[in-house]
Amino acid sequence: MKKLTLFFVVVMSLFMCSCNNNTPSGTVDKIFAAMQDQDADALFALTCDKSGNALDDNHKALAAMMYQEQAKKIENGQFAYKITDETISEDGQTAVVTYDCTIDGKTSSKKMKLRKCEDGQWRNEMSK
Repeated sequence: MKKLTLFFVVVMSLFMCSCNNNTPSGTVDKIFAAMQDQDADALFALTCDKSGNALDDNHKALAAMMYQEQAKKIENGQFAYKITDETISEDGQTAVVTYDCTIDGKTSSKKMKLRKCEDGQWRNEMSK
């Protein structure tokens, strides 16, 4: 009975770990989903400045313009992406997610820099 209980605990632990979407790649997925849903609040919540702080009004205006352009392409079905690589820094505080981005039938490789904030969540790092 102890072996069965231990087996169940191990399986559930692995399942819970695999469902954790708090990864750099998971954050990129959330960002593109928020763009598709045109959810500005979710996009702002998934973005931080270089210090890991929430966006101020200037950053929000810049982020809104940047995200709005991509959202139009997503809405028109002209945008697709596929994550190809995720690299986390040795200190575990920053990451770069590389993805292939297809816009209007043309594919290019792009990178998104992310930062792990004080609350432990990964966010897109935006600079002015």
